[in-house]
Amino acid sequence: MIKLNKKILCIILLLFFLPFDIFSSSYYYESLENDEKIIYNDIYKSLIKKEEYLEVGNIDFDLLSKIYFFVLNDYPALFYVSETLNYSSSLLEDKLISAKIIFNYKDIDDISINKKQEELNSILDKIEQDVVGYSDFEIVKYVYDYLINNSYYDQNFRDQSLLSILLDNIGLCTSYAKSFKFIMDHFDIECLLVEGKFVNQEESHVWNMVKLDDSWYHVDVTQGDATNRFVDYSYLCITDKQIQKDHIILSNVTLPKANATSYFYLKNRGAYFTSFDKQKVENGIDKYIENNENIFILSFENSLSFKQAKQYLIDENGFSKILLINGYQSNVINYYENDLNNTLIIINEKKMIPIDIIYFKQYSISILKNKIKEVYKSGNKTFNLLFDQKEDYNSAIKYLFDEKNIFNIIEDINSIDMIYYQDVFRIDFEI
Repeated sequence: MIKLNKKILCIILLLFFLPFDIFSSSYYYESLENDEKIIYNDIYKSLIKKEEYLEVGNIDFDLLSKIYFFVLNDYPALFYVSETLNYSSSLLEDKLISAKIIFNYKDIDDISINKKQEELNSILDKIEQDVVGYSDFEIVKYVYDYLINNSYYDQNFRDQSLLSILLDNIGLCTSYAKSFKFIMDHFDIECLLVEGKFVNQEESHVWNMVKLDDSWYHVDVTQGDATNRFVDYSYLCITDKQIQKDHIILSNVTLPKANATSYFYLKNRGAYFTSFDKQKVENGIDKYIENNENIFILSFENSLSFKQAKQYLIDENGFSKILLINGYQSNVINYYENDLNNTLIIINEKKMIPIDIIYFKQYSISILKNKIKEVYKSGNKTFNLLFDQKEDYNSAIKYLFDEKNIFNIIEDINSIDMIYYQDVFRIDFEI
């Protein structure tokens, strides 16, 4: 079987080589009745040839408009086509007898179209080289990262074609979604555009669904780039239930169900939690630290667990304490919260600084004395003590400094400089 190369070719080559019966992988096309598919094919051919109009018989405007936009949804590579559509009709005794749709094209000549297509092909070539040997999911994640890291969301930018994101590196949700589908099409990964809006907002929004191993997932690249600062993975390969926390689907077709979690990215890296479990959350953060990452994305199934996690990690400084337990400290920590999809994103703004921490998960006076002696014998004169419990922290302060037992533990010292960090139960002192 011959496999078609799905790169955009110049219009002449498309006309000459591309068959017009290849729509079986186009989701919106497949949703149509057989007679509607004929109209779809005719519209597609006309747009490829940049024809001015198409005679369509006695078909009303609403149906033609629906089919027209289905073509544009399935083929984001038609970037030179305007989303405005004109219609003229002839009536006989109030009965529609003939009609035609008049196409509108953007102000771009054929030479410029071919140049843009060459630029797009260069991007596809670059991505192809980068994803050699990748699985379909790895390609999906790569493209998600690529679009976000190379683009900037700007709600004032008007061009909604894929050119704005892929060539100009700036755009709106439709541009992100069309760009994502365009690249997925190239790699033969089934993908479709989804129309809707955000909860509590009237403005329309567009994102994608993608098929991996016979299961569908939602992918919202725009939301992944919502802050224009980092990649938010809480919108990569998620379920219907998860997307509907803050999205409302308003589709003209019946969408496939997205119930699988096999490729839900945050779940697979231990950063999605069905409830608040302190140890599991700490383990999830530990994995980020092990990978030397400075952005920690934690997503929760419900608002209660999200609020509990935020209270522990932010309000009670649990995150700073977890860093210390892992041997790092940070002076600048910020966070973002999405209370609609229950996601907490913590950003360590500066490079984590390694620090020698003496951590007392279990505490007693004898353990305290032995640890300090051990560090002193190794030649260190700086001590960083971290306690799991507030009462242990207070007990250590009283024993070491209020009662001055530190001078009994280390006998050949005369003075001590110390700092207390009550927010994380930490004591630093130097002799």
